[in-house]
Amino acid sequence: MILEPWDWRYKIQSDRKLSEQIFKQISEINDKKIRQLYLKLHDFFSNSSRNDNEFQNLNNYLEIILSRKQINYILNYEVSPITSNPPSCYLKNEDFYKFVEDKIKKFRDKLNFDFIFTVTENEEGFGEYWPTLLTQKDKNELIVHKNRNSLEMYNLELTIIHELLGHGIFYDFILKNNLSFVDHGSVLIEGWPTYIEWNYQNNPRSQFNKSFSISVLKAKILGNEDEVKDLYKIAGYDEKTYESNSISYKSYPGFIESYCIGAMFLELQYKDLPLNKSLANVLKNGCGDFFLWDTI
Repeated sequence: MILEPWDWRYKIQSDRKLSEQIFKQISEINDKKIRQLYLKLHDFFSNSSRNDNEFQNLNNYLEIILSRKQINYILNYEVSPITSNPPSCYLKNEDFYKFVEDKIKKFRDKLNFDFIFTVTENEEGFGEYWPTLLTQKDKNELIVHKNRNSLEMYNLELTIIHELLGHGIFYDFILKNNLSFVDHGSVLIEGWPTYIEWNYQNNPRSQFNKSFSISVLKAKILGNEDEVKDLYKIAGYDEKTYESNSISYKSYPGFIESYCIGAMFLELQYKDLPLNKSLANVLKNGCGDFFLWDTI
């Protein structure tokens, strides 16, 4: 069974046809426990009564996918204090394409799939990876956005790692292993690439991004907006960016947090396994939020 598109959770409130399609699929899930989980998710995301409080929406969502013990695990997770941004190193405009090309060449021997890559002038975002599984095109596609933020070399390197060693390898595994269940909106979809980022040792932003993401998640769970704003400020985001993100997150509860949540519980369950063996274990029962049940 395949639940798609990747953002079905955020479309079913306004798209009745999609909502009915997803509900029908969920109702046909044989495993009662998994079916009940996804019925709760469907009810939450299709419910027009979700309020305008970003943190409350997030906590209501977390109560569906996580146990109290897991939420406490997040709150008690110790990270390095966020006191300053790591050093930055900006590329020249004319060096951007060559840098991307060289990084792709560096990682080629880890990849068993083909893809094309393009660079676009886009003021928002860093990169995207679109597998043929989602686009039905002939080739997978890596899109790298060129803007002031992505010109920062360490961010750009992690973007390529996230998209290729993360999404690329993940979707290639799904394509080549006939999984019985694939939820393209699962916390695994962004959790796995984030887990790969956190395990990349040769980039000064890897551990900073981990500490930042977990610190923000903890502050949101506790409803501490001032702390969230302070963390964003330390990380170099201005208030306009924070407000813009906050508006977006109200409409997509749990999406940005899925990066961190997925990575945290992947780390907990599979930290003693080599990365190339972890994925087979992660997806042994399919790609869905039920993987969280095995972590604590």
